This record gives sequence, structure tokens and C-alpha cells, in this order.
Amino acid sequence: MDSIENKYLAFFKRNDISLDAKFLIGVSGGVDSMVCLDLARKHTKNISVAHINYKLRGKESDRDEQITKEYCLKWNIPFYLQVSRIDKSKNLQLEARNIRYTFYEEMLKENGLDFTITAHHLNDNVETFFLNASRGSGINGLTGIPSIRKQIIRPLTNVSKTQIMDYSAKIQLKFGEDSSNKTSDYNRNFLRNKVLPLLNDQFPTFFDKISDTILNLKSDKTLLNELIDKEINKVIDTKGNGYLIKKHNDISAHTWFHFLKEFGFNYKQVINWVENEHQSGKTIFSEHYELSNDRTHWTLYPIDKEKHIEVKLKLNESIINPINLTCEITSLPSSFDKNIGYFDIEQLQFPLTVSKWKKGDKIQPLGMKGIKKISDILIDKKVSSHEKKDIWVIKSNDIIIWLVGFVVNENYKVTEKTNRCYKIKFNLR
Repeated sequence: MDSIENKYLAFFKRNDISLDAKFLIGVSGGVDSMVCLDLARKHTKNISVAHINYKLRGKESDRDEQITKEYCLKWNIPFYLQVSRIDKSKNLQLEARNIRYTFYEEMLKENGLDFTITAHHLNDNVETFFLNASRGSGINGLTGIPSIRKQIIRPLTNVSKTQIMDYSAKIQLKFGEDSSNKTSDYNRNFLRNKVLPLLNDQFPTFFDKISDTILNLKSDKTLLNELIDKEINKVIDTKGNGYLIKKHNDISAHTWFHFLKEFGFNYKQVINWVENEHQSGKTIFSEHYELSNDRTHWTLYPIDKEKHIEVKLKLNESIINPINLTCEITSLPSSFDKNIGYFDIEQLQFPLTVSKWKKGDKIQPLGMKGIKKISDILIDKKVSSHEKKDIWVIKSNDIIIWLVGFVVNENYKVTEKTNRCYKIKFNLR
């Protein structure tokens, strides 16, 4: 059997991570993280330690902080401490996790570090497998804890708890024991203390075999993703920072779910979206993305969280941002271009106002007697839901004189009686 040190080093070689990189070790003071810290100290050149005292276990919390601090002082390792009190009315484990990973991210940025190392090990992975299985999880949940996620790396995911305890005893490593781990109040502790030991007694290689199952599922997941990508790539095109997706009845709802879940959409959302007809303009949202239905396509884009922008435009002033406009007094036009607006300057009141259109905006289109909603004009022009968000209007005295690139206001057009013509050109980037 490979030693714990060999397994630790093999992780870095397998994932092509240099041991010369700058690492932040997340250390609680418990045996797992203290062993991980000791391995990192011996085999990596540049390490720092991050410890959080949640003040949840009184003297035990302070003891764990002291153990971690003393180890760092002994070996001259930079030590970053955060003291955080958790609202006990909330989900303690979730709150602690959010605090922990936010702190790690801050320390990486502030100190120019490359990776955070956490001490998750093989037994943690098996516990996660069973927890997720009990919740009816799909293949993502059954593949356990990822050994790498962005800048978080977990080099002990192939190391058993027994190996960790043996290593600690061999070098007489000081660590703190969390008394709360002995209770079975939490589901993970119940599995750890009550269920998994029975299975391990009955099946002596239980943890190794479940670990093999997790690795097999990871391979299956990789293959599944490759097949899904191959199927989806036939009907999807990138456009800007999003995607145009051709509607395709031959692709199953479950395949669409595996694709769209990566953008934060849940199973119920995707099944309802795929299996039902939706009118043009219908949109659903995940936390960071929106999926919209247009006539022949779906559009998938990051949610636009841009605040309302309004720019004042003085006489003969040109601007580049947020929209590129060139403005000048000119002679009467001899030809017309949809990206150039011509106006009777005597009808304008400066400064003009430039902003994106909003729901409820109206204009009297050139050649018409009545007013029309801009939303209806854009529908008539077959502008997609995503493109609608990047349409600008120019106003004079709070009246829209130009739906940029589409419609000039009838009341501000140039006529035979116009003495001075004002030209606004929309320059495409």
C-alpha cells in the first residue's frame, strides 16, 4: 500500500501542480488538517495557514486555535486568523462553510497565493457519497467531493482516516479533538459514527471499494459530459458572452438538463421549459443566467445587472461610451441610413438624454399619426430578447426622438421648412 506521503505527492504530479506554488492550508486544529499541514510543510516550499475560530465550543475552540498557532510559530509559517461568531439560529454547518471559503478566497487575493489546500480525505468522500445518495442525487452528487475546484485542492481524497491516524501517532503530532464529532446529531456524524463502521466491519475493504465506485462514476461522468457536448454542439452557437440555441425536438429533456444545470437551472425548470410550448419572449432565470425563448432559438446569457445609465448630450457633442455617437449640425440629408438620425434642430431642447429603453416607453414613428410602444416596434423588427436589452433611446425634453437604429420621431423629422438639420450617427463598434 502506498504511504500517505506518496499519495500526497502523487496528487500534485497527477494534476500537474508544482510543489513550488504558493499554498494556503486551511487548518482547524483537528487531526486531519494538522496531518495535511505537516505533509505540506515537509513537501512544499511556500505555505501559509488560515484558521477560523468560530467560538462555538468554548475552550475547545480556543485550544484548537492555540495548537495551530504554536505549530506555525515553531516552523515559522505565516498564520492568518479570523474570529467569527455564527448565528446559531441558522444552519451552522452551511454558515461555517461560507465563512471559511470566503476567508480562504480573501487570503489568496491579499497575499498573492495560488491554491488553498483542505484536508478532505477518503472517508469524507464516502460519507458525502452516502449523504447525496440518501437525497436522491444524480451522478454529480455521487462523484463525491471534487479533488480540485478552481483554486481549492484536496490532495488527501485517496487517503483513509486510518492512514491519517497512523501518521499522526507515528510522529506524535499534537491536535485537538472535537467533542461534537462524537454525537450523532448531524446526518454526517450519524453516518460516520453509526452506519459506516458497521458496513466496514462486515466488508473489510468497504471504504476502498466505495472509493473505487466513486472513481468509476467520475469516469462515467466525464464520458457522459463528452457525449452531451457532442449532441448539444450541433445546435448551439456562441454569440457574445452567451449562446444561441436552435430548438431541436430530437434532444431529450434529460440531456438539456445536464447541459443547463451547469448554468444553475434546476431539473424542474428545465423539464418544464423543454416539454411545454412558450410564447416568444418567455424567460426563466437561474442565479446568474437567463434563458429566453425567441421564434426560432433559445438565448442563454448572463443576467445583465447593469445599473440604469443616463448620459446628457450637449449640442455638437459626441460620445464614445456607453454608446458611440457622433453629432453635428449639417445640411439636409440626400440619403438615409438606419444608423443615422436627422432632426430639425429648432424642435430640439439641449442637452439631449441618452439611455436604454425601458418597458412602457413610446414613440410616434416616422410617417405615423399615432404613438406606438417601443416593445411592439422591437417585436415587429424581430429583435431577440437578449438584443432588446442593448437598444438605446435619445430624448429631448423627456420625449423620445429616436429609437437608435430603428425609428425617428415623426414630430422631430426634417422637412422642407427645416433651416438647420441636426445629425446623430450611431457608430457600431
